[in-house]
Amino acid sequence: MRMKKRLIFYLFFLNFIYFVLDNPSVESFSYRRSKVYQSVDYESVRGALVNIFRSAAVLEEALRNASDSQRQELLNRAELRPAISALQYGLSLGSRTLRNQVAFLVQRFGIKADPEVNIGIYQGTPEVFDILGNIFMPDDGGLIFYQKGTENPEGLFKPFLSRYGAEIIEFDPRDSANFYSRELTGLEASISLAIKEGKKPCFIYLNGKGLTEEMGKRIYALAERYNLLIIEDIPNATSQDYLLSANDPEGRVIAIGNFDSYLGEGNPLSYAIAGEEIMRIMEIAIGGISLHPNAFLQPIVSAILAQNGIPYTVSVANKPIQVSPEVKELLSSLGTDQRFKPSIIREILKGAVSNMIRMGGGVPAEEFFPYSEIAQIIESISPQEWEMVMRGDPEINSNLRKVFCQWLETRGIIANPNQVLITNGSQQGLDLLGRWVGEEGVIFAESPTYLGMITAVTPYGVNIQHWDLRTLQGLEKLEKEIEEKYKGKRIVIYVTPNFGNPPSGNMWSIEERKQLLAFAQRMRLKGYDLYIVEDDPYGELNYTGEKIIDIKELDTDGTVIYFNSNSKVFSPGMRVGYIVAEEKIIREFSQLMEEVGSFVPALPQLIITKFIESGAMDRHIQFLIGEYSKRARAMEKALEEFMPEGVTWTKAEGGLFITLTVPSEWNIDFMAMLEEAKKYSIPFNYVPGIAFSVDGSSANKIRLCFSTEPAERIKLGIQALAELIKKHIPK
Repeated sequence: MRMKKRLIFYLFFLNFIYFVLDNPSVESFSYRRSKVYQSVDYESVRGALVNIFRSAAVLEEALRNASDSQRQELLNRAELRPAISALQYGLSLGSRTLRNQVAFLVQRFGIKADPEVNIGIYQGTPEVFDILGNIFMPDDGGLIFYQKGTENPEGLFKPFLSRYGAEIIEFDPRDSANFYSRELTGLEASISLAIKEGKKPCFIYLNGKGLTEEMGKRIYALAERYNLLIIEDIPNATSQDYLLSANDPEGRVIAIGNFDSYLGEGNPLSYAIAGEEIMRIMEIAIGGISLHPNAFLQPIVSAILAQNGIPYTVSVANKPIQVSPEVKELLSSLGTDQRFKPSIIREILKGAVSNMIRMGGGVPAEEFFPYSEIAQIIESISPQEWEMVMRGDPEINSNLRKVFCQWLETRGIIANPNQVLITNGSQQGLDLLGRWVGEEGVIFAESPTYLGMITAVTPYGVNIQHWDLRTLQGLEKLEKEIEEKYKGKRIVIYVTPNFGNPPSGNMWSIEERKQLLAFAQRMRLKGYDLYIVEDDPYGELNYTGEKIIDIKELDTDGTVIYFNSNSKVFSPGMRVGYIVAEEKIIREFSQLMEEVGSFVPALPQLIITKFIESGAMDRHIQFLIGEYSKRARAMEKALEEFMPEGVTWTKAEGGLFITLTVPSEWNIDFMAMLEEAKKYSIPFNYVPGIAFSVDGSSANKIRLCFSTEPAERIKLGIQALAELIKKHIPK
């Protein structure tokens, strides 16, 4: 009898140990976080980065001194491509190399996805959830049913809870004893009751563990019946787990995973797999939120995957996952085609053909990236700093904010670190602006204005009005407009006064800056909730030699919110921007970031800090001014030589662009002409001016970028453009 009791006790004890080890619901969130962090080997990250940039540094001198034909050949060298991919603007869905590797990786779960249209890379799981909420969540909240055992659901679903007021409800499909009699019946009853109460069930969330085939099929049948989507977290799955994403005939499952075990929690990078129509909308949405996932981190993951048997060159040719008519109907009912419009610039860049003369996107020249100095910085990072990077130590962010304050002081802008917020590129700052203004507010901007601002704020229903902001007459009319229509509403005047997209002249005069600031301060004294947003990504690229007086420098009462980025003068791929404003405003913007669980990866922040502190940023900007100003002069000379009478253009005093204007009565459709340009004997591109306004008022303009091509090719491109324009002038 005693032996029998002992045997029962031992069996009970073993079952208990198995339950604790197997059941994630008894494991605290903080413990799991520490386990993830401890599993990360920073040496793998360091080794991958050192290899990437050492290889590029060897070619840097040859690249800068090469002829046109040699330069293109060098830029296509395999040893240079990973470094370029890390530093340059990326694709909205992430690098094709990494997406192919992910497609290969998830095949072990039985998931067959086309990397071109079904897989996207994102800045962590919170960004995926923010995008899904933006697409599928109603304004008055929706319901998410989540699998029992999901760790820290309040933290996991924070983007849904904070921003959309969603309600989360737990269900347990794993308890086989009462599975048939209670649990899924309870889930179905909850869904049915919610619908009767006028609520909107949106997602069923599965954590990827513990489902049998029968359980999975019953959950999928429920999703079909009520036309719900399923989010399935797959990294923790084993071969014994039934995954709905591997058995998804209707394309209603969105599978998600992350690379925390490679990059640490301080550098979030995730992937999502979805049906083609859903991924198409997600691609447009990320363009407005952060433009693209952090390009600097992606080659690191690719290198580590290659070391683990999934080579860079792996190619996966699966059929695209398509969505059913019912899921298409769901997308249509949400008005996704009206709310999410693809960026014209991103579409133009995607449509680039071989040997095209690139005058479209405003991107830095790849031959001018500071490969050698970045390689030296990476090799100088100490083991202690790497530990801080991998866990995302807040001190890294704090140090960068201090460095930006010192940097801004040389521009005449005085701020303390508490008045600075680091963002995932300036695009995230604009996304935060859209959330902050909201559908009740208004943004007044010039025409043309920055397309990224339009893309970022439009999904939030912000009213954009184009206005003359540079004359007293225009400001007098604006005052009447505000007094008649916008009392009690948030008002933003958005400007890019330094070499941005202004309609007359490439640079605001000091009188125009003082005039606008005085107007805004007067309106604030009248009680209006009004701010100027000064967006200044190009101010460092000043070819005039004269000191720029920023509007923020003149600001004495917190009227101006200043946006900036390192994308044009250092690396767009690192996705580091910043906002400078009064502490109250910074707290509000910071809260908006926190609501969606967003933070900026630590590694790019540390590298930028060291790049500025070492003096390398100053040296690099001076080098760029010398090189880009030569290209600007080459474009101006070609315009003078080839353009027909009646065509005008702005003077390239700085930045990366020249705005060209043709007489409105010519009625040239520059959007349609783009297709001709792509098929021309010398293919070239540009950005039609209509992209930079919401009312079509800039349709007779085009934007030309001079940074990406050498002088000889700029001349050929302008000559071809002039020939096409002449062809379209009415007789």
